[in-house]
Amino acid sequence: LHVHGFTLALEDYLALPSKFGTDHSTGLNMQYVRLGVGGVNDYEEKAYFTLGGGNGAIDFSMAVTLESAPEAFPKVHHIFQFKVEALAGGVEFTCSDFEGAFGVGDGEDALHLYESLCGAVVSSLRNIYDVSKVL
Repeated sequence: LHVHGFTLALEDYLALPSKFGTDHSTGLNMQYVRLGVGGVNDYEEKAYFTLGGGNGAIDFSMAVTLESAPEAFPKVHHIFQFKVEALAGGVEFTCSDFEGAFGVGDGEDALHLYESLCGAVVSSLRNIYDVSKVL
């Protein structure tokens, strides 16, 4: 449930004009923020209720598609790999792509509770495109 809440929160945090864009190679609608499993080379979209886990932890990935305009190509897909672990009183999210642990308490499902985690994703994306860091 927290994974689904995080997905919705990230969509809201990005303030996208639409949650969907068109993949012109297939003609199908595609969500800009997608939940799944795997990395860059083996990402597979999944519904939150199909994610399995063991020992109180779930590994999952979040794909974020960026574009300069809806009809502009290429579209760039970024994959972030996460783990959410059950802890006493809530859950903790960690990501292999940036540092930090982000806690959310049990019974708390308001989207603002994921704000620091969403901010870390956006900061990571900004760092990728920061021209001052290009040699």
